[in-house]
Amino acid sequence: MWTTLKTSFVAASLGFLTASGALAGPVPRDSGLAARDTNSSYVGYAFYYFIGNSPGQEEIYAAVSRDNTPTAWDLINSGSPILTSNVGTLGVRDPSIVRSSDGTKFYLIATDLNIGSGTSWGDASQRGSRSIVVWESSDDLKTWSEARLVEVIGEEAGSAWAPEALWNDQTGMYDVYFSAQLFDSNDTGHTGSSYYRIMKASTTDFTSFSPAEVYVDRQGDSVLDMTFLQTNNGLYRFIKNENPTSDPHPLTVYQEKSDDGTVDGNWTKVTENIGAGVIGANEGPTAFVDIGDANKAWLWVDEYNDRGYVAFNTENVGQGSWTFDSSAGEPSNHARHGTIIPLNQAQYDNLRAQV
Repeated sequence: MWTTLKTSFVAASLGFLTASGALAGPVPRDSGLAARDTNSSYVGYAFYYFIGNSPGQEEIYAAVSRDNTPTAWDLINSGSPILTSNVGTLGVRDPSIVRSSDGTKFYLIATDLNIGSGTSWGDASQRGSRSIVVWESSDDLKTWSEARLVEVIGEEAGSAWAPEALWNDQTGMYDVYFSAQLFDSNDTGHTGSSYYRIMKASTTDFTSFSPAEVYVDRQGDSVLDMTFLQTNNGLYRFIKNENPTSDPHPLTVYQEKSDDGTVDGNWTKVTENIGAGVIGANEGPTAFVDIGDANKAWLWVDEYNDRGYVAFNTENVGQGSWTFDSSAGEPSNHARHGTIIPLNQAQYDNLRAQV
């Protein structure tokens, strides 16, 4: 069976919890993505993100919630970066975190991209880095390794953006999902037309990967920034439409539900154009179940041309009825595409001590 570990902060002794027992597909450990019967092990949240396109902003920043609600934040490290890249392009964006399968550490993975260096968006998307940046941390989230650069897709791709990882119990590997444009083998300069697909590559150690394969392809319409959400009533994913030709709701996030509870089965659209009339163009969804209310889910998206991260919540994920929460504020240094994760008491105390 599947175990969703992205943003998973579970003690190794915790079992697999769902509202109705075992599912026939991905059954997350007790995590920010997971359906669960109790949230008592979590006391707060952390937010990992980058802050912009200028020099010094494409680094990893972090904030910790002031209490057990994800609506007010204090900056870690006085608002300075907690991680900076000395590999690849020397810039990082779109961080995501996955807990190791043995529960002893975390991997933080991010896009290798440095727009602040003067790179154009065209070059970055067509002839950009095909690698991701990886850091490792101990379970306490205090000590981080040096950054390493790992290629995740071959020369047919123009880039590898917004990586997110899941642990696959069936294969004993992590599956890493990311967005890339693909080009014909005879188009070595990547000058022809293309569009973004969601790709998947697998690894055991985040140092080498299997050949990447297409996971989501909308046949000419670009898609970016996929994230998953497991709740008591099913598995969902959120994807950004990027300059679509056929979808009437461009530059917004849509929601789908897995028909059979697996990541590799068929998916049915639940809703699209989330936040229409309330927010503008957005991307970078991060979704999680509330640590105090298993019936409540949160969806944060990056309104990148205006306010930065804004929040929606619902008690009916299956209907896709998301309500804008104007009381929820983002970190004061203006978070861009990132990830919100739940924290146990020790992790929360460690991060609060770094404020």
